[in-house]
Amino acid sequence: GNTFWFIAVWYVIALATLVEPSFFQNCYAARDEKTARRGIIVSICCWFFFDFLTTTCGLYARAILPANIDPIASFPLLGEAVLPSGLWGLFAVAMLSVVISTADSYLFIAASTIGKDLMVGWVGKAERLANYYTKIALIGGALLTVVAAILYESVVSVWYSFGSIGTPIMLVPLVSTFLGNRLMPPRAVMFSMIASGLSSAIWLASSEMTVDGGYWLGLEPIFPGLFISISVYLATSRPLAETANRG
Repeated sequence: GNTFWFIAVWYVIALATLVEPSFFQNCYAARDEKTARRGIIVSICCWFFFDFLTTTCGLYARAILPANIDPIASFPLLGEAVLPSGLWGLFAVAMLSVVISTADSYLFIAASTIGKDLMVGWVGKAERLANYYTKIALIGGALLTVVAAILYESVVSVWYSFGSIGTPIMLVPLVSTFLGNRLMPPRAVMFSMIASGLSSAIWLASSEMTVDGGYWLGLEPIFPGLFISISVYLATSRPLAETANRG
């Protein structure tokens, strides 16, 4: 029952892998380029298997469990229905460990990115203050995570909302740096990030302003942001040598 544009959104959000900090950190941590390439291929195979298991478990839950259950609880309810008591306990602990380990890794990535890359590398704060800003960012990120967990019904909603805003902000400016020989000037990059992010965020909030709860013009929020970002790139990008000289 979903529209074509809603389905298309997930293909664009999947491209957020190309702008995720952990992707680049893991690649740069590899011994050499060959190792990084091999790791990406192995990771894609693992994700393929993971998605296969996720979808298969969803189909089994739909077939075995009552139709009136909360879909968000289908995975743990399926485990409870098919596993004996001992294995069910291990299964429950495993689900908790996945949540905790994922939260830990992303919180530390976000905190180090803000404390080291943003505050020290971009703003120009002293290197000795990197740990201080990292700790502040870690606490702030944890609080925002709790708020998001309270506001959103499921992780799918989180992916959709944050992906619809974050992907237009980062995708075009970053991907353009390694797909061609044309770059945007720094000011154009900043304008593109702000304008595309705001437009997608406002479009996302438009569902609260319409009578039927739909988005303006029936358009998914990610696409106005992408349109602005691509338009700014086409209008301001210059050959690599020329951009470097202006910088």
